[in-house]
Amino acid sequence: CKRINPNIKIIWGGSHPTLFPDQCKNNPLIDYTVVGEGEYKLLKILEGKKIKTDYDYVDMDELPCPDYSLFTKSEINNHTKIKYQGKEVKRLTYQSSRGCPFKCRFCINSIYNFQWRGRDPDKVISDIKKLHDNYGFDQQPVITGYAQIIFVDNWL
Repeated sequence: CKRINPNIKIIWGGSHPTLFPDQCKNNPLIDYTVVGEGEYKLLKILEGKKIKTDYDYVDMDELPCPDYSLFTKSEINNHTKIKYQGKEVKRLTYQSSRGCPFKCRFCINSIYNFQWRGRDPDKVISDIKKLHDNYGFDQQPVITGYAQIIFVDNWL
């Protein structure tokens, strides 16, 4: 990217910068290194503010329901297709928790003592209803024809 446009800003976040922040900060191709969870840090970067390099947790219940309204119907329909029970279906993603209840010695969760955290169950149900009302996800085609919601955990 920098070869094409040297003014482009590169932001690196995730497990590698969290485990090796100095290595990432010293890389001349990287402009911003995000340690830990990045939702609020990315907003600060975009607002031109400095970010802390220590790890802080995001309160899962403060995060909004995923908003796919920025995508066209065509983009949503082509978002992610998978095989499910022998049929091709589309899926939406929803994050109801982070972390892990296990303490595997090799894992970033154990190294940083990350705890499993879940969204409030009532909020999860409310969000699922919003996703269903806006995008549909039953076996019969409803708006975009989604067959399921798949829950993901970004640390597993």
